[in-house]
Amino acid sequence: MMSRLVLLVLFLGLIFAVYNFFGYRYGLDYIRKNTNTGMVVGNPNASVNVILFMDYQSDKTKKIYPTLVQTLSKNPGVSFLVRPLPGETSLSDYALRVALVARDSGKFWTVHNALMARNAPLDEGYIHHVLRQVGLSPSQVKAAAYSDQITERVNTLKHHSWIALTWNSPVVYINYKKISDDQLTFQNIQEDIARASGKKF
Repeated sequence: MMSRLVLLVLFLGLIFAVYNFFGYRYGLDYIRKNTNTGMVVGNPNASVNVILFMDYQSDKTKKIYPTLVQTLSKNPGVSFLVRPLPGETSLSDYALRVALVARDSGKFWTVHNALMARNAPLDEGYIHHVLRQVGLSPSQVKAAAYSDQITERVNTLKHHSWIALTWNSPVVYINYKKISDDQLTFQNIQEDIARASGKKF
């Protein structure tokens, strides 16, 4: 019985290792090409792609986001793809839905950056304040946020989080390399971008 259990554990470990090496690479390529659920800055076909999986209520995400933006501003040839994820709270889910509606209105980055700049936890009042600031009706956006179309995109994002082995926020990939939280500094991100592009740093 014990030997069968050991073999099962080894077999499952092998499957995970194979997926971790091959499967999630295909998954990240799929996510990168599926621009219907996120926003990209720069050339989506660039040789170096940075993907940020994030939750609008995550303090960690807000802490590293300025560093990430600063690094990317120094590397204009890199594509930057933001993938908001449904968080653990209803406000996280609502903020994500609002961002997707703003995307369809051509105002994703304005709304996104305003939500990311909030030092305190988000609340519905602040989200609606941001919407009014960019000329969007909070009531109309709220109605659209729970439409079947937006709900389908939210479910797609949930699927993406599983493909990319992403269960918390933030998670950053530079091409196929997952960057750990403690490595998200200007220096480290710059070095990883340089390595991914084949340049010396």
